[in-house]
Amino acid sequence: MPVDRERGGLVGVKRPLVEAAPITDPAVERTLLPADVTGAAVSPVGHAADPVRQAAPPVEEPTKPATFHLPVGLLQRLRATCRIKNTTMVQFVREAVEEALEKQRPTEEEIRKLLGL
Repeated sequence: MPVDRERGGLVGVKRPLVEAAPITDPAVERTLLPADVTGAAVSPVGHAADPVRQAAPPVEEPTKPATFHLPVGLLQRLRATCRIKNTTMVQFVREAVEEALEKQRPTEEEIRKLLGL
């Protein structure tokens, strides 16, 4: 195979095609695809018998990474607690922060002071 130095050495290499895994659960398939694709029964009203149309899933709030340092002992306690409670550290910390923010909600006076009013 002749090598064209101007184009690089990986020009003739073909990448393998990636295939999506088939959805095996018909209930999941109906929630993701329209009724005409899944072959779901259509109700007399004209809407597919689709749980998504009846109750739309809540829109997830966008997130942004927050990096901070914790003392090693506290991090170890957090990991152990999350393992015992069968939850993720992100979910555990998120709930704890939301609870703390609710408890320590700023007063109107503190807000005015912050805004310089």
